[in-house]
This record gives sequence, C-alpha cells and structure tokens, in this order.
Amino acid sequence: MSFCRRILHKTLKMSHIRAGVLVACLYGPATLGAEADGAPGFEASAGRDDTRVELLVEDDTLVVGITSRFGIDRITITRLDDKWPAAMLIRMHLKGLESFRATAGKSVLAVSVSSTTPQRTILSLSSNGQELEVRENTPTATAVRIVGEVKAIPLQNGHFMVRLPVILFENNPEEIRLEWIDFYRD
Repeated sequence: MSFCRRILHKTLKMSHIRAGVLVACLYGPATLGAEADGAPGFEASAGRDDTRVELLVEDDTLVVGITSRFGIDRITITRLDDKWPAAMLIRMHLKGLESFRATAGKSVLAVSVSSTTPQRTILSLSSNGQELEVRENTPTATAVRIVGEVKAIPLQNGHFMVRLPVILFENNPEEIRLEWIDFYRD
C-alpha cells in the first residue's frame, strides 16, 4: 500500500476524530477542485466508542466503511471542504439492516432490508417533506445490495452497500447523519 493510500485510509476508532483526506496525493488537485496544499477533509463523529469508521476517497466518491459490533449507532460526517465529492458509498459491516437513515438537511433516505425470506428491500426518499420517486439516472437514484458469498441474513462474511442519492448533496449540506439498526430488539 502506497504512502498516500495509507494516509487516505485512516481507521477511526474514537467517537470523535478528524480524518484528513489527501485527495491531491493520489489523484491530483483536479479531483475535487482542490489544490494540493488545501486538501479536502471530513470529520466523523460516532455515538458509540466501539463503532469503527473508515473514510476513503476513490475517483471522486467518498467511501464510508462502518463496522458496528453492537449493531445500533449513528455517525455524523461533517464536510470541512467547500463541497462533497460527486458520490457517497456507505459500506456497513453488519449482520442485518432492518433500519438505515441518511439525513442531509431536509432530505432523508430510509432503507430497510428484511431479515426473513423472501428478502425485500424497502426504500423511502423525501426532500422538504415531500416523498420522491427513486429512479435510475436521476438525482434520486440509489442502490442497496448485499456483498458477500452468502447473502443470507444474518450475514457472516459480508456487508451492506448503500449508494446515497445525489439529491442528498443538492444543497451542499455541512453534515450528513447516518443511523442504523441491524435487528430490532425486544
């Protein structure tokens, strides 16, 4: 792993830590419109100390890796640069995903992946209090998938991948809040 990639791929183990993302080191200053000495960054804050967050920028996409052993938590990602990357991909290492919410300003994406057979994924997207239709090749496009050899829930060696819709970044919010529940408990 190159020196620049190691810098980009910081593992956050504390509940509040700043992760500098040196995009110019790997991709050059044009990737996010930043100059090499003004590299963009993000600040991540988790609710629980045992939640691990990894931030990585690849080809103008912010990849957020989340490992939550407890299975219920939230993080807030704050933008420290002028704008967000063009896309955001959430990689959640959880055994289930009965509830996931991404909130940016007045826009909310809600996702639920059923833990029973047949597996169903339910998506809900709203902005300014109005429900929006999720459609491919539009700012509302999103994708949810299970990555791994065995896609049965509870996942053993896989993760959930959620591509956030571009509409969440439409007004360039200062922060994005992610909340999840692997399985509802009694």
